[in-house]
Amino acid sequence: MKYKKLIRDILFPPICALCGEVVQINKHGVCDRCRIKLPYISEPTCFKCGKEISDETVSLCEDCSKQERNYLRGFPVFNYNEDMQESIVLFKYKNKRMLSEFYAGEIYKKWAREFERLCIDVLVPVPVSKQKLRKRGYNQAKLICEKLGEYMGVPVDDKILVRTHNTAPMKNLNNQERYNNLKNAFKLKDIQKNYNNFLIIDDIYTTGATIDTCTKLFNQQGKHNIYYASVCIGKGY
Repeated sequence: MKYKKLIRDILFPPICALCGEVVQINKHGVCDRCRIKLPYISEPTCFKCGKEISDETVSLCEDCSKQERNYLRGFPVFNYNEDMQESIVLFKYKNKRMLSEFYAGEIYKKWAREFERLCIDVLVPVPVSKQKLRKRGYNQAKLICEKLGEYMGVPVDDKILVRTHNTAPMKNLNNQERYNNLKNAFKLKDIQKNYNNFLIIDDIYTTGATIDTCTKLFNQQGKHNIYYASVCIGKGY
């Protein structure tokens, strides 16, 4: 396996997750210049979504104190600033699929012990529409999910949760518009295996509308132990 990875890295050199420049194989996905710019989330954080908060005397961020969440807890890694926005653009729209290994590795390094404590049974990627899949050629959340599943030794199931139709771009919508936009956008198939603890994977968490909408479907089937993990988390509403 290590030999195959070495050959792959020689044929397709790894690039920095932030600037896109080729990096040495042992640099773990980020060049020396950009490593100091990685916007890791720091304490204090919201106990629900995992977002940074400024007031250490409260347990929830402003968003989660206003909006009841369907999931139990979230595990993001980076703040979604300009550097990470450029990184996600490379990953999603410039076909830099190899960045999924860096993203999954960062999620694993930060949260592996917590995932083990929670006894995560299965990883579920947030699905994309058929139109986006045809245009992009891949589901970015699934790529992260598969790498993370390898690190954790946990199965990935991308058949449980499906996207029924395309939706309007979310970035210019307010919170209520986001929830309305996602109404009936997903479908959960009958879960045949005896899974109890689910970890939904996405690249970016902003207001939580996508994760909440997906989690609600699980809850309707009596599956209540739903968590999420993401590469980045935004500022919210």
